[in-house]
Amino acid sequence: MSVAVRLPVDYAHVSLTQESRRRRLRAIAAVAEVVAVAGAALAVLCAIVGARDYLGTFGGCATGRGEAIRLVRFYTPMLLSLPAAGWVLAQRAGLSVLPCRCCLWAALAAWVTALFITVR
Repeated sequence: MSVAVRLPVDYAHVSLTQESRRRRLRAIAAVAEVVAVAGAALAVLCAIVGARDYLGTFGGCATGRGEAIRLVRFYTPMLLSLPAAGWVLAQRAGLSVLPCRCCLWAALAAWVTALFITVR
């Protein structure tokens, strides 16, 4: 006499939607980190170039001092939106928040330093 035994096979259930959600969040965090690092690098570079050009000119109308001020007062704050957007994206994904935040703080420090140089 044989008895058929039914065993449940659902013991190792892995939700595919949960795994795909994790993968998507990792991709969003990676994009956020790239955006934050690139934006911070561009903002720091723009602040450095603007401050250097401002200190290298003597004044007057055709010396480039206006362009240096425009770099520091307009373009650098505009570029600061990239690390801020990366931080918001990383916060939404829940990953890579600290590197994005550090990129924003580094870019802000460079901008404030260049702003102190160009403001009299």
